[in-house]
Amino acid sequence: MPLEIVCYLCQQSAEKILKAYILAKEGPLVKTHDLYALIEQCRNYDQQFTQILNKGNELTDYEALTRYPAYDAITEDDMHQALADAKDILEFTQTKLQSRCLGQLE
Repeated sequence: MPLEIVCYLCQQSAEKILKAYILAKEGPLVKTHDLYALIEQCRNYDQQFTQILNKGNELTDYEALTRYPAYDAITEDDMHQALADAKDILEFTQTKLQSRCLGQLE
């Protein structure tokens, strides 16, 4: 699989879980691919989302860079970093979603 596709899918997976968190908080869903903006919106509900702002900022570029021919070559190091950043965002947000669900059961 081309590196560009892996990086794009990392951005997409992070975008979807952030939007799921916003929806779980019954927040308005903004039509954007900007992970930084989505994380800022998540911070309205939990300031700890500040911890992943940089990871979101890094991944955001892959949404556009990989879909248009004028992107710089993406390296294996870029791909590994994208995978790590996406994993961190997914795990962090999943923990927040799980704690919200557990709180509702109590």
